[in-house]
Amino acid sequence: MRLLTILVFLISTTKFRAQSDISVRFDSIMTALGVQSASCAIINNENVAYLSYGKKSKITATAPDSATIYEIGSITKTFTGALVQQATADSKIDLTDSLHHLVFQNITWSEQFPRTTIKELVTHSSGLPRIPGNLWMIENFAVNDPYANYNLKNLEKFIITYTGTTTKSTFNYSNLGAGIIGHVLEKSYNKSYSQLLQEYIFDPLGMSSSNSENIDLNTCQNIALPYNQNGEVSFWNFDILASAGSIKSSCNDLVKYAKAHWEDPNIFSKATHVLSKYDNRPIGTFWLSNTYKGKTLVGHAGATGGSRSSILMIPDQKMAVILLATGTADVESAAFSLLPTF
Repeated sequence: MRLLTILVFLISTTKFRAQSDISVRFDSIMTALGVQSASCAIINNENVAYLSYGKKSKITATAPDSATIYEIGSITKTFTGALVQQATADSKIDLTDSLHHLVFQNITWSEQFPRTTIKELVTHSSGLPRIPGNLWMIENFAVNDPYANYNLKNLEKFIITYTGTTTKSTFNYSNLGAGIIGHVLEKSYNKSYSQLLQEYIFDPLGMSSSNSENIDLNTCQNIALPYNQNGEVSFWNFDILASAGSIKSSCNDLVKYAKAHWEDPNIFSKATHVLSKYDNRPIGTFWLSNTYKGKTLVGHAGATGGSRSSILMIPDQKMAVILLATGTADVESAAFSLLPTF
């Protein structure tokens, strides 16, 4: 999330080009961060280097690999952005459409709820808060799985009773806004968010290990269990706000996803194109953007209760780093340090 700050770190970091040097560097960084497990893919044109570290759980001695599934948290938003681009191509929505005209037409909106557009939602400039204010007040709220029981009725109640202040046209990161976009897409296509992901992204790209459904450990074997400083924690499950952070995926699948952005134009590359710039922060359809060595660098990070992730791409150079980990350490700086040189 902090591309401007971390670029300083990136420029000063020594690059390791040989696979063995990268492996040594990777192990050293992961040890220093104290992660439980990590899988990484480094794309440099047609070459892909895969790295792994640690154990998938503290109970078993099995190491992760490029097929191990992790929670990717808010990287999910970039998939939602691609679906927004698909919906605009299909004339289902337009970036200038008002949210009030698309969903929740059977309720009375709070007069203080911001009249926002799709463009403002996908660029985090809607003025909406990071999370809905009634999240902690719902029935069966679980601090270790905060979004699991937050449903459509809860969201409608929040909209009806909203009393917050709105500061639009400034960057204000909002999981709530990203979650509402998912509902807009579902209503536009009359399909679930999970179905849309499968139809427009997972199936076309061959991402057979990826899904946004709640985890079933009885059927999913190659998965990294989330951990925090107190031990193993719950996977985060989602209901109405699934489009903000529900996807689970692997390095193998995310390499396919990253490479899809090399081709232009398509829904993936269009999602990276800058739509707005707030506080010196260029942003596309949920993708954060910056310039590195004269080239466009786009990225996003993710965090759940016990998993961390980062994806960075330089599409013009066909370069990317995908880093997935369990634990609570910030892995974004580590991902920057592993970007190939050019």
